Amino acid sequence: MNTETTTTHVKVTRFSGGRKRNLLAAGSLLALTGALIAGGPASADEDPYNDDMLMKTCNGEPASTGAMEGSCTFEVQGETPLPLEWVRYGEPLSNCNVGAVSDLKLTLGDVKSFAQSWTTGGGVSLNIKDVVSIEASGGYTETRTTTNERRAEVTAVPGYKNAVTAGTEYVEQTGRIRVDITVYEFQGGDGYSQSTETHYIDDVKRKAPTGHFETGQDNVPCSEDFQVPVG
Repeated sequence: MNTETTTTHVKVTRFSGGRKRNLLAAGSLLALTGALIAGGPASADEDPYNDDMLMKTCNGEPASTGAMEGSCTFEVQGETPLPLEWVRYGEPLSNCNVGAVSDLKLTLGDVKSFAQSWTTGGGVSLNIKDVVSIEASGGYTETRTTTNERRAEVTAVPGYKNAVTAGTEYVEQTGRIRVDITVYEFQGGDGYSQSTETHYIDDVKRKAPTGHFETGQDNVPCSEDFQVPVG
C-alpha cells in the first residue's frame, strides 16, 4: 500500500533571539527573514506545537491559522475489530393492505458510503481530512471511505414488510500522529540550514471501514418496527 504526505507553507525558524514563526506563505529566504524580524518575538507562553496547531498543519490549513510546514503520519500501535454495523438500503417493500392474499416481489437497493472517523483523549472528535498518511503496516490505507452497492429481490408475504440490508465491517486503530515539522536555523546574514523536528499528537483513535460487508434482509410483521436502522 502507498502512503500519502501533505506539505503546508509556514516556516518554523530558529535564531539566537528565540524561535519565531512566519505566518505568511513561503517565499524567498530574504523575504522570510524580513517578515520574521518585523513580526517581533513570540509570546513566552505561546506553544507553536500544541495539538491544535499540529492538527492545523495536518489538515493543510492556511498559514494564517498557525499551520506550519510539515508532513503527518498516523502510527498504528494497536487494532481491534468491531461488530458489523447494519443499515437498510433503499425503500422497504410493504404488503400491509387489509385483505392482501398474494406475495409481493420487488428488486430494492441503494449505494451507500462509509468513512473513517477520528477521536482523541476522552473521545473528543477530531476533524482530520484525508491528508494524514497511514503507515503501511497499519493497513486500510486505501479504504478511508468505502462505497457499497446492495441490490436484491425481496418478497413480502401478506401482513409483512421486507427491506434489503447490509453490514459494514470496521476496525478501531489506536496510536499517535507523528508530525514532522520543517525547521530553518538562521546562520547569520541570509543563511539558513534546514532540518526536521518531530512532534506527536498522542492518544489518537481511528475507526476505519475495511471494505468487507455482508448482506441480509429485514423481514418483519407490519405491526412491528424494522430491526435494522436506515443509516
